[in-house]
Amino acid sequence: MDILIEFILDLLFEGLFEGASNKRVPKPLRIIFIVILVLIYAAIIGAFVIIGVSIINKGNTGGGVVIIVCGLVLAALIVWGVFRERRKRLEKKQREQYDKWQGRSF
Repeated sequence: MDILIEFILDLLFEGLFEGASNKRVPKPLRIIFIVILVLIYAAIIGAFVIIGVSIINKGNTGGGVVIIVCGLVLAALIVWGVFRERRKRLEKKQREQYDKWQGRSF
């Protein structure tokens, strides 16, 4: 059963990522895909924070702080990945424009 759930989630995330980044997909649909991805990741990070706070309230401060830090690290990794992907796309676009101006259109 867990393999089936993993397959479905993998298919869902790959489809959302591909649809959100593919220029062939209409822009309103890409925006919907991006919103869905943001909501999913916000829910995961929010769950980390809520679980961490509830663990702190039960008296285990160290464990709660570790869980909250894991959630914050996950958020930082997601933001870093988005910025890295954006930078790659801008560099590719600039390279294409440079090649076009140099007469080396590939």
